[in-house]
Amino acid sequence: MKVGLIGVGRCGLPIALNFEQRGLQVIASSYKQEYIEDLQNKIINTTEPYVKELLQDSKIDFTTDNQRVIEECDVIYILVATPSLPSGDYDMQAIDNVMDDFKKYKGSLKDKVCVIASTTNPGYCETVSKSMKDIGLDIAYCPIFIAQGSVYKDFDSSHHVMIGTDNENAFTKTKALFLALSKPDQRIFNMGFTASEILKMTYNCFYTIKVSFVNQIGQLLYRSGSWKDKETFYELVRIDDVIGARASKFGFGYGGPCLPRDNKSLVKFAKKLGVDYNIGDVVDDLNNKHVTFLHELYSKQNQPKLPYYFSYISYKPGTDLDEPAQQHDLAKLFLEDGIKVYVSPSQFLNQNVAKKLKDQFGDLFQIKSETDLKQENIDYFQIN
Repeated sequence: MKVGLIGVGRCGLPIALNFEQRGLQVIASSYKQEYIEDLQNKIINTTEPYVKELLQDSKIDFTTDNQRVIEECDVIYILVATPSLPSGDYDMQAIDNVMDDFKKYKGSLKDKVCVIASTTNPGYCETVSKSMKDIGLDIAYCPIFIAQGSVYKDFDSSHHVMIGTDNENAFTKTKALFLALSKPDQRIFNMGFTASEILKMTYNCFYTIKVSFVNQIGQLLYRSGSWKDKETFYELVRIDDVIGARASKFGFGYGGPCLPRDNKSLVKFAKKLGVDYNIGDVVDDLNNKHVTFLHELYSKQNQPKLPYYFSYISYKPGTDLDEPAQQHDLAKLFLEDGIKVYVSPSQFLNQNVAKKLKDQFGDLFQIKSETDLKQENIDYFQIN
Protein backbone atom coordinates (compact mmCIF):
# COMPACT_ATOMS: atom_id res chain seq x y z
CA MET A 1 0.00 0.00 0.00
CA LYS A 2 1.21 3.51 -0.82
CA VAL A 3 0.18 6.21 1.63
CA GLY A 4 0.66 9.94 1.25
CA LEU A 5 1.24 12.05 4.33
CA ILE A 6 0.64 15.79 4.05
CA GLY A 7 2.20 17.68 6.96
CA VAL A 8 5.50 15.88 7.57
CA GLY A 9 6.48 18.04 10.55
CA ARG A 10 7.34 17.33 14.16
CA CYS A 11 4.54 14.77 14.53
CA GLY A 12 4.11 13.85 10.88
CA LEU A 13 7.70 12.72 10.26
CA PRO A 14 7.80 10.09 13.05
CA ILE A 15 4.46 8.73 11.83
CA ALA A 16 5.61 8.66 8.21
CA LEU A 17 8.67 6.72 9.34
CA ASN A 18 6.48 4.34 11.29
CA PHE A 19 4.29 3.73 8.26
CA GLU A 20 7.44 2.88 6.32
CA GLN A 21 8.83 0.63 9.05
CA ARG A 22 5.57 -1.30 9.02
CA GLY A 23 5.85 -2.02 5.32
CA LEU A 24 4.04 0.82 3.60
CA GLN A 25 5.38 2.86 0.71
CA VAL A 26 5.28 6.52 1.74
CA ILE A 27 5.35 9.86 -0.02
CA ALA A 28 5.34 12.83 2.37
CA SER A 29 4.95 16.55 1.82
CA SER A 30 5.47 19.92 3.43
CA TYR A 31 5.15 23.42 1.99
CA LYS A 32 8.60 24.27 3.39
CA GLN A 33 11.05 23.88 0.47
CA GLU A 34 14.27 24.09 2.50
CA TYR A 35 12.96 21.63 5.08
CA ILE A 36 12.03 19.12 2.38
CA GLU A 37 15.46 19.47 0.79
CA ASP A 38 17.04 18.72 4.17
CA LEU A 39 14.87 15.62 4.58
CA GLN A 40 15.85 14.48 1.10
CA ASN A 41 19.48 14.84 2.21
CA LYS A 42 18.81 12.95 5.48
CA ILE A 43 19.19 16.10 7.59
CA ILE A 44 16.85 16.77 10.50
CA ASN A 45 17.11 18.84 13.66
CA THR A 46 14.95 17.03 16.19
CA THR A 47 15.04 15.56 19.67
CA GLU A 48 12.30 13.03 18.89
CA PRO A 49 13.61 9.50 19.54
CA TYR A 50 14.21 7.17 16.55
CA VAL A 51 13.70 9.88 13.93
CA LYS A 52 17.31 10.71 13.04
CA GLU A 53 18.33 7.08 12.91
CA LEU A 54 15.38 5.87 10.83
CA LEU A 55 15.66 8.78 8.42
CA GLN A 56 19.17 7.72 7.37
CA ASP A 57 17.92 4.50 5.74
CA SER A 58 14.49 5.78 4.77
CA LYS A 59 13.14 5.49 1.23
CA ILE A 60 10.33 7.98 1.86
CA ASP A 61 9.74 10.25 -1.11
CA PHE A 62 9.72 13.81 0.26
CA THR A 63 8.07 16.55 -1.80
CA THR A 64 6.45 19.98 -1.65
CA ASP A 65 3.90 18.99 -4.30
CA ASN A 66 0.57 17.93 -2.80
CA GLN A 67 -0.77 17.18 -6.26
CA ARG A 68 1.84 14.42 -6.55
CA VAL A 69 0.75 13.02 -3.20
CA ILE A 70 -2.89 12.97 -4.30
CA GLU A 71 -2.06 11.50 -7.72
CA GLU A 72 0.15 8.66 -6.50
CA CYS A 73 -1.66 7.54 -3.33
CA ASP A 74 -5.02 6.00 -2.55
CA VAL A 75 -4.78 7.00 1.13
CA ILE A 76 -3.86 10.60 1.91
CA TYR A 77 -3.16 11.14 5.61
CA ILE A 78 -3.41 14.76 6.79
CA LEU A 79 -1.38 15.90 9.80
CA VAL A 80 -1.00 19.65 9.38
CA ALA A 81 -0.91 22.14 12.24
CA THR A 82 -4.18 23.43 13.71
CA PRO A 83 -3.05 26.07 16.24
CA SER A 84 -5.40 27.62 18.74
CA LEU A 85 -7.12 30.92 18.04
CA PRO A 86 -7.74 33.53 20.79
CA SER A 87 -11.40 32.44 20.72
CA GLY A 88 -10.47 28.93 21.88
CA ASP A 89 -11.25 27.33 18.52
CA TYR A 90 -8.62 25.54 16.45
CA ASP A 91 -7.47 27.24 13.26
CA MET A 92 -8.56 25.01 10.37
CA GLN A 93 -6.87 27.03 7.64
CA ALA A 94 -4.10 24.51 6.95
CA ILE A 95 -6.63 21.69 6.45
CA ASP A 96 -8.76 23.98 4.30
CA ASN A 97 -5.72 24.59 2.12
CA VAL A 98 -5.27 20.84 1.63
CA MET A 99 -8.95 20.51 0.72
CA ASP A 100 -8.38 23.19 -1.92
CA ASP A 101 -5.58 21.01 -3.32
CA PHE A 102 -8.05 18.15 -3.69
CA LYS A 103 -10.49 20.44 -5.47
CA LYS A 104 -7.75 21.44 -7.92
CA TYR A 105 -6.88 17.83 -8.70
CA LYS A 106 -7.85 16.91 -12.28
CA GLY A 107 -8.07 13.15 -11.87
CA SER A 108 -10.62 10.86 -10.25
CA LEU A 109 -10.89 10.74 -6.44
CA LYS A 110 -13.47 7.98 -6.18
CA ASP A 111 -10.94 5.31 -5.10
CA LYS A 112 -9.13 7.57 -2.65
CA VAL A 113 -9.73 8.47 0.98
CA CYS A 114 -8.54 11.50 2.91
CA VAL A 115 -7.76 10.65 6.54
CA ILE A 116 -7.62 13.73 8.78
CA ALA A 117 -5.42 13.14 11.84
CA SER A 118 -5.00 16.76 12.95
CA THR A 119 -7.02 17.97 15.94
CA THR A 120 -10.19 19.64 14.66
CA ASN A 121 -13.16 21.57 16.00
CA PRO A 122 -16.15 19.28 16.62
CA GLY A 123 -18.40 19.42 13.56
CA TYR A 124 -15.60 20.45 11.20
CA CYS A 125 -14.98 17.05 9.58
CA GLU A 126 -18.66 16.52 8.88
CA THR A 127 -18.76 19.89 7.14
CA VAL A 128 -15.67 19.02 5.12
CA SER A 129 -17.08 15.62 4.18
CA LYS A 130 -20.24 17.22 2.81
CA SER A 131 -18.25 19.80 0.86
CA MET A 132 -16.12 17.07 -0.76
CA LYS A 133 -19.05 14.94 -1.96
CA ASP A 134 -19.30 16.86 -5.23
CA ILE A 135 -15.76 15.84 -6.18
CA GLY A 136 -16.17 12.25 -4.97
CA LEU A 137 -13.65 12.35 -2.09
CA ASP A 138 -14.29 10.19 0.97
CA ILE A 139 -13.27 11.70 4.33
CA ALA A 140 -12.43 10.02 7.64
CA TYR A 141 -11.24 11.47 10.94
CA CYS A 142 -8.58 9.47 12.83
CA PRO A 143 -7.05 11.50 15.66
CA ILE A 144 -3.70 10.42 17.03
CA PHE A 145 -2.98 9.95 20.73
CA ILE A 146 0.68 10.79 21.10
CA ALA A 147 2.91 13.01 23.23
CA GLN A 148 5.83 15.16 22.19
CA GLY A 149 9.08 13.41 22.97
CA SER A 150 7.63 9.96 22.26
CA VAL A 151 5.65 10.37 19.03
CA TYR A 152 7.07 7.35 17.20
CA LYS A 153 6.73 5.01 20.18
CA ASP A 154 3.23 6.23 21.11
CA PHE A 155 1.94 5.80 17.58
CA ASP A 156 3.61 2.43 17.13
CA SER A 157 2.35 1.03 20.43
CA SER A 158 -1.21 2.28 20.03
CA HIS A 159 -3.50 -0.72 19.66
CA HIS A 160 -6.83 0.94 19.10
CA VAL A 161 -7.90 3.12 16.20
CA MET A 162 -10.90 5.40 16.09
CA ILE A 163 -12.25 6.01 12.58
CA GLY A 164 -14.73 8.86 12.52
CA THR A 165 -17.03 8.74 9.51
CA ASP A 166 -20.62 7.99 8.57
CA ASN A 167 -19.53 6.80 5.14
CA GLU A 168 -19.09 3.04 4.74
CA ASN A 169 -16.66 3.43 1.84
CA ALA A 170 -14.50 5.85 3.82
CA PHE A 171 -14.48 3.47 6.78
CA THR A 172 -13.51 0.47 4.63
CA LYS A 173 -10.67 2.30 2.92
CA THR A 174 -9.33 3.74 6.17
CA LYS A 175 -9.62 0.42 7.95
CA ALA A 176 -7.48 -1.13 5.21
CA LEU A 177 -4.71 1.37 6.02
CA PHE A 178 -4.54 0.34 9.65
CA LEU A 179 -4.89 -3.37 8.90
CA ALA A 180 -1.86 -2.97 6.63
CA LEU A 181 0.18 -1.94 9.68
CA SER A 182 -0.07 -5.57 10.84
CA LYS A 183 -0.80 -5.09 14.52
CA PRO A 184 -2.36 -8.41 15.59
CA ASP A 185 -4.06 -7.07 18.73
CA GLN A 186 -5.27 -3.83 17.15
CA ARG A 187 -8.93 -2.86 17.69
CA ILE A 188 -10.68 -0.63 15.18
CA PHE A 189 -13.74 1.40 16.13
CA ASN A 190 -16.17 3.44 14.07
CA MET A 191 -18.16 6.45 15.22
CA GLY A 192 -19.58 9.55 13.61
CA PHE A 193 -17.37 12.54 12.86
CA THR A 194 -18.44 14.75 15.74
CA ALA A 195 -18.39 12.03 18.40
CA SER A 196 -14.83 11.19 17.34
CA GLU A 197 -13.76 14.84 17.54
CA ILE A 198 -15.28 15.16 21.01
CA LEU A 199 -13.61 11.96 22.17
CA LYS A 200 -10.20 13.26 21.08
CA MET A 201 -10.61 16.22 23.43
CA THR A 202 -12.22 14.06 26.12
CA TYR A 203 -9.05 12.01 26.61
CA ASN A 204 -6.89 15.08 27.12
CA CYS A 205 -9.43 17.02 29.16
CA PHE A 206 -10.01 14.15 31.57
CA TYR A 207 -6.24 13.95 32.04
CA THR A 208 -6.14 17.64 33.01
CA ILE A 209 -8.93 17.09 35.54
CA LYS A 210 -7.00 14.25 37.12
CA VAL A 211 -3.71 16.15 37.27
CA SER A 212 -5.37 19.16 38.89
CA PHE A 213 -7.36 17.03 41.33
CA VAL A 214 -4.30 15.12 42.50
CA ASN A 215 -2.34 18.35 42.95
CA GLN A 216 -5.21 19.98 44.86
CA ILE A 217 -5.32 17.02 47.23
CA GLY A 218 -1.60 17.52 47.75
CA GLN A 219 -2.27 21.10 48.74
CA LEU A 220 -4.83 19.83 51.27
CA LEU A 221 -2.23 17.49 52.75
CA TYR A 222 0.21 20.35 53.08
CA ARG A 223 -2.26 22.83 54.60
CA SER A 224 -3.54 20.20 57.06
CA GLY A 225 -0.05 19.43 58.37
CA SER A 226 -0.04 15.96 56.79
CA TRP A 227 2.78 16.51 54.31
CA LYS A 228 4.98 13.93 56.07
CA ASP A 229 2.55 11.24 54.87
CA LYS A 230 2.62 12.36 51.23
CA GLU A 231 4.53 9.40 49.77
CA THR A 232 2.41 6.74 51.47
CA PHE A 233 -0.76 8.68 50.71
CA TYR A 234 -0.11 8.81 46.97
CA GLU A 235 1.04 5.20 46.86
CA LEU A 236 -2.35 4.21 48.24
CA VAL A 237 -4.07 6.50 45.75
CA ARG A 238 -2.24 4.87 42.83
CA ILE A 239 -3.12 1.29 43.81
CA ASP A 240 -6.82 2.09 43.89
CA ASP A 241 -8.53 0.46 40.89
CA VAL A 242 -10.86 3.41 40.31
CA ILE A 243 -8.20 6.14 40.39
CA GLY A 244 -5.32 4.22 38.83
CA ALA A 245 -1.60 4.92 38.69
CA ARG A 246 -1.33 7.29 35.75
CA ALA A 247 -1.13 11.00 36.62
CA SER A 248 -1.72 10.16 40.29
CA LYS A 249 1.40 11.67 41.80
CA PHE A 250 1.75 15.16 43.22
CA GLY A 251 3.90 17.43 41.11
CA PHE A 252 3.82 20.08 38.43
CA GLY A 253 0.62 21.02 36.69
CA TYR A 254 -0.02 20.21 33.06
CA GLY A 255 1.36 22.23 30.17
CA GLY A 256 2.60 21.69 26.64
CA PRO A 257 1.01 22.14 23.23
CA CYS A 258 -2.18 20.07 23.66
CA LEU A 259 -3.73 19.92 27.12
CA PRO A 260 -4.33 23.62 27.84
CA ARG A 261 -5.78 24.32 24.40
CA ASP A 262 -8.02 21.23 24.40
CA ASN A 263 -9.60 22.42 27.63
CA LYS A 264 -10.34 25.82 26.11
CA SER A 265 -11.68 24.29 22.91
CA LEU A 266 -14.06 21.93 24.71
CA VAL A 267 -15.39 24.81 26.82
CA LYS A 268 -15.95 26.86 23.65
CA PHE A 269 -17.73 23.99 21.89
CA ALA A 270 -19.96 23.34 24.92
CA LYS A 271 -21.01 26.99 25.00
CA LYS A 272 -22.03 26.80 21.34
CA LEU A 273 -24.41 23.99 22.30
CA GLY A 274 -25.74 25.81 25.35
CA VAL A 275 -23.99 23.43 27.76
CA ASP A 276 -22.54 25.02 30.89
CA TYR A 277 -19.30 23.05 30.90
CA ASN A 278 -17.41 25.18 33.42
CA ILE A 279 -15.21 22.29 34.57
CA GLY A 280 -12.62 23.18 31.94
CA ASP A 281 -12.36 26.79 33.14
CA VAL A 282 -12.16 25.70 36.78
CA VAL A 283 -9.44 23.13 36.03
CA ASP A 284 -7.39 25.64 34.04
CA ASP A 285 -7.69 28.18 36.87
CA LEU A 286 -6.57 25.64 39.47
CA ASN A 287 -3.70 24.54 37.26
CA ASN A 288 -2.54 28.13 36.68
CA LYS A 289 -2.54 28.84 40.42
CA HIS A 290 -0.69 25.64 41.29
CA VAL A 291 2.71 27.06 40.36
CA THR A 292 2.22 29.72 43.05
CA PHE A 293 1.68 26.96 45.60
CA LEU A 294 4.81 25.14 44.40
CA HIS A 295 6.77 28.37 44.82
CA GLU A 296 5.51 28.70 48.41
CA LEU A 297 6.17 25.03 49.17
CA TYR A 298 9.75 24.89 47.93
CA SER A 299 10.63 28.31 49.31
CA LYS A 300 9.65 27.16 52.81
CA GLN A 301 11.51 23.88 52.39
CA ASN A 302 14.61 25.72 51.21
CA GLN A 303 15.16 27.82 54.32
CA PRO A 304 18.91 28.30 53.68
CA LYS A 305 17.98 29.78 50.26
CA LEU A 306 20.28 27.42 48.42
CA PRO A 307 20.45 27.64 44.62
CA TYR A 308 17.75 25.61 42.90
CA TYR A 309 18.60 22.85 40.44
CA PHE A 310 16.32 21.79 37.57
CA SER A 311 17.15 18.84 35.35
CA TYR A 312 14.68 20.32 32.83
CA ILE A 313 12.45 23.39 32.53
CA SER A 314 10.26 22.24 29.64
CA TYR A 315 6.75 20.97 30.42
CA LYS A 316 8.00 17.36 30.52
CA PRO A 317 11.35 15.59 30.30
CA GLY A 318 12.51 14.54 26.86
CA THR A 319 11.22 17.49 24.86
CA ASP A 320 12.63 20.89 23.94
CA LEU A 321 9.35 22.55 22.99
CA ASP A 322 8.88 26.19 23.92
CA GLU A 323 5.38 25.62 25.28
CA PRO A 324 3.62 26.53 28.55
CA ALA A 325 5.60 24.85 31.34
CA GLN A 326 5.26 25.26 35.11
CA GLN A 327 8.85 24.08 35.45
CA HIS A 328 9.99 27.17 33.56
CA ASP A 329 7.55 29.43 35.40
CA LEU A 330 8.73 28.17 38.79
CA ALA A 331 12.38 28.68 37.86
CA LYS A 332 11.54 32.24 36.86
CA LEU A 333 9.80 32.91 40.19
CA PHE A 334 12.93 31.78 42.06
CA LEU A 335 15.07 34.03 39.87
CA GLU A 336 12.75 36.94 40.60
CA ASP A 337 13.35 36.19 44.30
CA GLY A 338 17.06 36.77 43.63
CA ILE A 339 18.02 33.11 44.12
CA LYS A 340 20.35 31.40 41.68
CA VAL A 341 18.92 28.70 39.43
CA TYR A 342 20.95 25.95 37.79
CA VAL A 343 19.56 24.04 34.81
CA SER A 344 21.08 20.90 33.31
CA PRO A 345 22.79 21.38 29.91
CA SER A 346 20.59 18.74 28.29
CA GLN A 347 19.96 18.42 24.57
CA PHE A 348 16.34 19.13 25.50
CA LEU A 349 17.07 22.57 26.91
CA ASN A 350 15.47 25.02 24.51
CA GLN A 351 18.21 27.51 23.71
CA ASN A 352 15.83 30.37 23.00
CA VAL A 353 14.18 29.92 26.40
CA ALA A 354 17.57 29.71 28.12
CA LYS A 355 18.78 32.86 26.36
CA LYS A 356 15.74 34.84 27.48
CA LEU A 357 16.32 33.83 31.10
CA LYS A 358 20.03 34.63 30.80
CA ASP A 359 19.34 38.02 29.26
CA GLN A 360 16.83 38.89 31.98
CA PHE A 361 18.57 37.51 35.06
CA GLY A 362 22.25 37.43 34.13
CA ASP A 363 24.49 35.29 36.33
CA LEU A 364 21.58 34.23 38.53
CA PHE A 365 20.68 31.81 35.74
CA GLN A 366 23.33 29.17 35.11
CA ILE A 367 23.51 26.11 32.87
CA LYS A 368 25.47 23.48 34.75
CA SER A 369 25.20 19.73 35.25
CA GLU A 370 24.48 18.11 38.59
CA THR A 371 27.83 16.32 38.31
CA ASP A 372 29.66 19.63 37.99
CA LEU A 373 27.80 21.04 40.99
CA LYS A 374 28.91 18.10 43.11
CA GLN A 375 32.49 18.30 41.89
CA GLU A 376 32.57 22.01 42.73
CA ASN A 377 31.03 21.31 46.18
CA ILE A 378 28.08 23.59 45.44
CA ASP A 379 25.10 22.90 47.68
CA TYR A 380 21.74 23.08 45.93
CA PHE A 381 18.04 22.36 46.34
CA GLN A 382 16.85 19.87 43.72
CA ILE A 383 13.48 20.43 42.09
CA ASN A 384 13.35 17.66 39.48
